[in-house]
Amino acid sequence: MQLFPFGLKLPRLGALSQANNHPAAGSSGKRGRRLPPARSPLWPALIGGTLILFTFVVLSDQSGGAVTYTATFPAAEDTYVKNTNATTNYGQDTTLQADMEPSIKRALIRFSVTGIPSNATIQSATLRLFVVDESNQSGSVQRVNGSWSENTTTWNNAPAVGQQVAIIAGAAEEDTWKETNVLPAVTGNGPVNFYIITASTDGVDYGSRQNTQYQPTLVIRWSVPTSAPSPTPQSTPGGPGATATPGPTPVGGVTPGGPGATATPGPTPFGGAIGATYFVDNAAGNDGNSGTSESAAWRTVGKVSNVTLAAGDRVLFKRDGVWPGPLTLAKAGTADRPITIGSYGSGALPVIQGPGDCVDVKGTRLIVTQLNVKDCAWAGIRVSTGATFNRIDGNLLTGNVAGVHVASGASDNVIVGNTLQNNNRMSVNTPGGSDDNGAFAVLLNGDRNEVMNNSISGSDAFSYDYGRDGAAVEIYGGQGNNIHDNLAVDNDAFSELGNSRARDNTFSYNVVRSSLATSTFVVTRGSQNGFGPVANTRLLNNTVVMTGASSQGFVCHAGCDSSILMMRNNIIEAVQKVGYADAAFDEDYDLYAGGQAQFPLGAHSRIADPMLGNVGAGDFHLAAASPAVDTGVNVGLTADFEGGDVPHDGNGDGIAVVDRGAFERGSTSVAAPPPTTPGPTATATPAPATPRATPTATAGSAPTPTPTTPPPATPRATSTATAGSAPSPTPTTPPPATPRATSTATAGSAPSPTPTPTPTPTRAPTPSPTPTPTPTPTRAPTPSPTPTPTPTRTPTPVASPTPSPTPRPTSTATPGSAPTPTPAPSGGDPVIAAAGDIACPSSSPGSTSCRQQDTANLVNSLNPTAVLMLGDAQYDTSTAANLAAYYNPTWGQFLAKTWATAGGSHDFYGSGDWYSYFGRRAGPAPYANYSFDLGQWHIISMNSYCADAAHPTGGSCAAGSPGYNWLQNDLTTHGNQCTLVFWHEPRWSSGTTHGSDTGLADYFQLLYNHGVELLLTGHEHMYERFAPQNGSGGLDQARGVRELVVGTGGRSVYGAGTPIANSQVLNNSTFGVLKLTLHANSYDWQFVPIAGQTFTDSGSGACQ
Repeated sequence: MQLFPFGLKLPRLGALSQANNHPAAGSSGKRGRRLPPARSPLWPALIGGTLILFTFVVLSDQSGGAVTYTATFPAAEDTYVKNTNATTNYGQDTTLQADMEPSIKRALIRFSVTGIPSNATIQSATLRLFVVDESNQSGSVQRVNGSWSENTTTWNNAPAVGQQVAIIAGAAEEDTWKETNVLPAVTGNGPVNFYIITASTDGVDYGSRQNTQYQPTLVIRWSVPTSAPSPTPQSTPGGPGATATPGPTPVGGVTPGGPGATATPGPTPFGGAIGATYFVDNAAGNDGNSGTSESAAWRTVGKVSNVTLAAGDRVLFKRDGVWPGPLTLAKAGTADRPITIGSYGSGALPVIQGPGDCVDVKGTRLIVTQLNVKDCAWAGIRVSTGATFNRIDGNLLTGNVAGVHVASGASDNVIVGNTLQNNNRMSVNTPGGSDDNGAFAVLLNGDRNEVMNNSISGSDAFSYDYGRDGAAVEIYGGQGNNIHDNLAVDNDAFSELGNSRARDNTFSYNVVRSSLATSTFVVTRGSQNGFGPVANTRLLNNTVVMTGASSQGFVCHAGCDSSILMMRNNIIEAVQKVGYADAAFDEDYDLYAGGQAQFPLGAHSRIADPMLGNVGAGDFHLAAASPAVDTGVNVGLTADFEGGDVPHDGNGDGIAVVDRGAFERGSTSVAAPPPTTPGPTATATPAPATPRATPTATAGSAPTPTPTTPPPATPRATSTATAGSAPSPTPTTPPPATPRATSTATAGSAPSPTPTPTPTPTRAPTPSPTPTPTPTPTRAPTPSPTPTPTPTRTPTPVASPTPSPTPRPTSTATPGSAPTPTPAPSGGDPVIAAAGDIACPSSSPGSTSCRQQDTANLVNSLNPTAVLMLGDAQYDTSTAANLAAYYNPTWGQFLAKTWATAGGSHDFYGSGDWYSYFGRRAGPAPYANYSFDLGQWHIISMNSYCADAAHPTGGSCAAGSPGYNWLQNDLTTHGNQCTLVFWHEPRWSSGTTHGSDTGLADYFQLLYNHGVELLLTGHEHMYERFAPQNGSGGLDQARGVRELVVGTGGRSVYGAGTPIANSQVLNNSTFGVLKLTLHANSYDWQFVPIAGQTFTDSGSGACQ
């Protein structure tokens, strides 16, 4: 797993095992009562089912006769003004600039503060700004004397600078947050305006609200006297006829989520006052409706994203419906009146899918529940910077790069009771560079978040760099996060941590099971690692059973010590190694079985059979004679995986002592007993989740347990017990798991790596793709550290991506594993590089063929926001071998930002290897249409081979055909002013090899009817630009569709005949790419030739 930009990846134990650091949750290290997962009587009945959770929402502190609340408000508007460009507006820039010389620049920020009661006392107000460009001074915060607007204010009409509010102390260091107290300027609800100015000639740039990951935020803390109405626990609405939704098949049916499920006929109302309820119906709704009843439902997520919602409001999506994302939730509820996004009706959970982040939570005190968020090109649900006190509760998340991504600056959120299954898409997956990453169920960049009672399975994917990759919960830079009571099944790793900012993260009472060959429990690192040190990770009372041949427990390397990792009361079974540390650390009272222990055991740790129940059937309970019973140490936690009391007298000696592992023997659940005969599809509302106090941990808060009653354990070196294998969830597409190996994969395929002996986990300055053999691990009663371990992999640090214009797909189809996007060139508007007909089956360029390297060099120099591959990526057949040998070394470097046609002619030749290579970057399935948004533009990719009856997907592109109907629906439901369509075969062409394709006439007529601006094609190996035309090929400068044929990607050139009607420019002797700059209401085009050639063509057009 690669802990990289969003989650950087470590050297693996190719054996490099991985470890994580998590904080204690609370200064005392004591967790509050957790929502208890289901006890064993429920497990068999819930195989294949998931529970819909009853939700408690009390996100406040109470002390001294008052209840205290904290809310984070993102900027509502921001811009900057510049005296040397006095009439220029910078409202859409991704930075806020302050400078004194050579130009005077001043930044303006407005926050809209809402939800603070009239009787509240505001205790603090903190302005937070992210430094994009460093300076020796951070500037000052001033009042604003006058009105202004983000999109109209310039230097000439800017308001006057008012009195100083605060000085932002110290220098501004790049990629850091600056905070300052602005309490004097915040008096309650309403607009709050600030100027940011500086007296320094060394200007400072901060992220603007257009830079969504690093936008300005205002954090306000206030208190309300307890005589005021107190917050009421809120329940999550389920909707009439809500039913449990099939999820992963848990090991033996172990399902976290809570006993006591009972049938509920309809939505559970809020316990307190509730606002309006709105309904969304993708079939019968209309965005012009009021939305306040099922018969007057809205239709689109766009309506929900932009509508004004008040605290306490609910928006319910109709079950069995499917919506294209993104759904953006930027509103603010309150502690006693959260805003809820849920479902109603009967049937399957409502689906939100599509490229990009499908659901983007930007606000505060929001509940997102009972959605099926799937097949998203990045996060299923993203909790964005500045989002606080939100609850992601009881959703089904599948097929994403990250099921849930909590961004840097997002804090105090709860991820509870979700089913995260087969989130196994890679964000970056390219040969070489040690930069692969992805397949995250949960990715945490933020602080003080809680991940609890989730069922997580199948985060495991093929990786060129590492063989396999993925993690149930990955932490990169996050602090004080609390991960507990989760069930994790068949993930490549349970967790991995990186970035020296990460610290104080805690993992407790998780049940981790894997039969994959190379699974690892946790990986963390010390100060000798480029992504360390990761301080104060705590592993407490986890039960880990891994049966794969190369499975490993924890890894703490590159300077492990007691400040890096603390372990207590864990049970870890693994075949190859139960653990590795390159130095002594804070480890004691743990129980290990199976593989080699390459670390110094604590005085009370043991190597012995833990004597678990029937693991194959999902029973991880301790037998009466287990050496784990009553032999742990009190670490301040009060409930086990099932919610049972801790400690409990498990051996009948009259003394209650903590057990090791996630199950306290003989303890009784704190929840009501489960029903005796629950059905797997019954409507379920499990017992309430009680908020935990743990997300307030401070650095170094992990208490050091004091051994009291546990007797010394005698190591039993003869024990070699491992738990039996258990059935695992059915994976969707990942290749078979194999031991970490030297990968010989060809592009796009999931090869079978050649296994090599497992190296000892460590890392070196220079990574080697081939693991160095180490001796076969053997059991040792008194293990000691392996001296000078052999390095295996070293990740290359990459800065977190700047969320400048990036593809934001919005269709029902999902283009693929969206890698880390490349920032747009300066200027803000997205830039596209497009071409088709690219790679020869040869690396030797000729004058008229095989120039793929030259065109790749050209694309690299343009550094576009996105690359559109217009079909026929590889000649003459798109086999995995050809793609790996010719396309991948040239254009493969842009795979992270390439969007391919839904199929070109030669793309179909190769037994599907073309789609294995491009994956969902070529559509949600082989030859399937898809669409997405880029900047203000809507982009559509079509399979034009429906016009070829001889083709496997052929038949007809005529009106009424499946492709026609899909295109018509997509054009109808997306109202962007500017639209671009790309497919492979040209509707109009002067070429003599293929010419115009009349089978696409109805498609083209649709484009014309809906006011599409541009059609890009390939197939004919030439460049040709047409004037705007109507569906019949007649000139229509007012509303016609302009087609550009760009078959100049490198393969060869074709002959051309006499230019046909409305052909304005034709060239069949030059290789190059089309550069398109997509403005909000217009576009610029330029054909850019390869080095040594001179033909070019350029111009501009307006959107209709």
